[in-house]
Amino acid sequence: MKHVRHMNGKRQIRRAVAVGLLAAFFAVTGCANGKQAGNANQSESTSTTPFPEFTTVDLEGNTVDESFFGNKKLTMVNVWGTFCSPCIQEMPDLGELAEEYEENLQILGIVSDVIQTDERITEDTLEEAKRLVEVTEAEYTHVVTSESLLDGFVSGISAVPTTFFVDKDGNVLGVGISGARTKEKWQEIIEALLEQQAD
Repeated sequence: MKHVRHMNGKRQIRRAVAVGLLAAFFAVTGCANGKQAGNANQSESTSTTPFPEFTTVDLEGNTVDESFFGNKKLTMVNVWGTFCSPCIQEMPDLGELAEEYEENLQILGIVSDVIQTDERITEDTLEEAKRLVEVTEAEYTHVVTSESLLDGFVSGISAVPTTFFVDKDGNVLGVGISGARTKEKWQEIIEALLEQQAD
């Protein structure tokens, strides 16, 4: 397993401040719901941005990095939190989608509040994340936030759940979708993106 490199003093302080601000922001603003969210068609934009390189671990401690995206034609990246009711409410639907589209689609859940700091994980929150995955049957890969994920990706997210789609080459398609969606709405978005990704 790769180990996250140790930060120097200034970087460690800057990261601690970023983690604190992110946690405080989520605590104050709460989750985004469908009414607060942006236009779902944002994901269908033709613009692409490379997903930042990262190394982290899943809920069982297995290493996951950006090579994960090469496993399927399309990856749905869903950033969620154990405190977020809309996140948890849509997870059963996401679990079903992961099964129904398993030939071309995979889902990567990023648990925003299991903070990995200097290779330390908040154990209580980790156990709660595992429990929620089990009870919602959201049996796809879930990872915790590492330094590289936080600095390169998660810290730019203003609310959870927020969902992005990434192609097999690691390019983010369009922009993030803030807020939960119905299964039917996700199906519409997934079908449109898979059609765009057709060989």
